[in-house]
Amino acid sequence: VIEKIDEFAKYDLQEIDRVVKSFVTSDSVEDRLQWVIDPERVKPLMMKYYGGNEIDAEGYRSFDRSEISHRGTFVTSVVRTGDFLAYPIAVSRVVSGDSVRYLVDWESWVGYCDITPEKAKVEKPTEPFMMRVMLRPESYFNYSFSDDSKWHAYQMHFRNSDEVFLAYSAIKSAPDEALQVVRDNGGTTPFLVKVRFPQGARAGNQVEIVEVIEVGWIAGINEEKND
Repeated sequence: VIEKIDEFAKYDLQEIDRVVKSFVTSDSVEDRLQWVIDPERVKPLMMKYYGGNEIDAEGYRSFDRSEISHRGTFVTSVVRTGDFLAYPIAVSRVVSGDSVRYLVDWESWVGYCDITPEKAKVEKPTEPFMMRVMLRPESYFNYSFSDDSKWHAYQMHFRNSDEVFLAYSAIKSAPDEALQVVRDNGGTTPFLVKVRFPQGARAGNQVEIVEVIEVGWIAGINEEKND
């Protein structure tokens, strides 16, 4: 316990608050890139997501220092934006020599997916693609996933999309084992997963979960973010 307290004490909450405020008030990709992890890799993802350089800034009202949790190099909490709603945000402590920076995980902030749910529904890719999703148990089986002795079923929700998919894990597969937590708690759990449509899919909203990358939306949360 003492070791965990000492580790958490390394985090400068005032500086994290400043970085979060700068991040959510930035109104362009170029500005926002100053405050994010791995900006060179993330820049084309941002341009694709926002449809250009301009961003409709979320705005800032407060950062909740009382609800902070710590895992790996990350602290997570919630920020209340200009719409008065609270959203989870993850910030990594990045050490480079004697300097320390705090950078936001943009991909988990927006719930970034390789393909938007709307596009996936139309194109039905059969090659695995990554999605950040919220999963909860479901009991609907149909089409390619009609045999409930072979599949476990889930509702799949997304951030910033009204689409709801049905997702299935093959019973006793590696993803199915990783998703036991969803079936046990019966509630909604965030996951970073890879999914695919079956060959000749009849439904545009039914996918197979072929890999569970992380519990939660932060990729590589236990990896060190040091230069």
